[in-house]
Amino acid sequence: MEVKAKYEELGSYVQARFKQPVSFSFAEGGALRVTYTKRILIKDVNISVNIRFDEVKGESVVLSYDGAFGLDTIISGVLSFFKSQFPELSAGIHPEEGHRIRINLLEIDKAKAVAENIELRDIKATDDGLRIEFGLKVPN
Repeated sequence: MEVKAKYEELGSYVQARFKQPVSFSFAEGGALRVTYTKRILIKDVNISVNIRFDEVKGESVVLSYDGAFGLDTIISGVLSFFKSQFPELSAGIHPEEGHRIRINLLEIDKAKAVAENIELRDIKATDDGLRIEFGLKVPN
């Protein structure tokens, strides 16, 4: 099975849910580019990060990221903010060496039921959106 999430819809969702100006696009090498726009005094400054889906296995995903100088500091701040705002989701998010983050859906209470019933197979950035491939697990 496959689900496609268009970049415009993802950006609109983040804006509506979190009141943050974030846009998504396709980057070189099949990466997902996430751009956050911050207004500083009278100028908009864009901060972009390229995210690759290095490993997609059943109930977990390993992301790697790269971007501008100082990105690790920004990512650390974002993860700290995320963990403080959504502690129930943070249990399954594990930063790793080499600009990587492992997400284990079975360790996130709100995602556990989904992860017990579907098996992630692939996540790819395409020209117009994210393509998520999964299969239904057969009960034992």
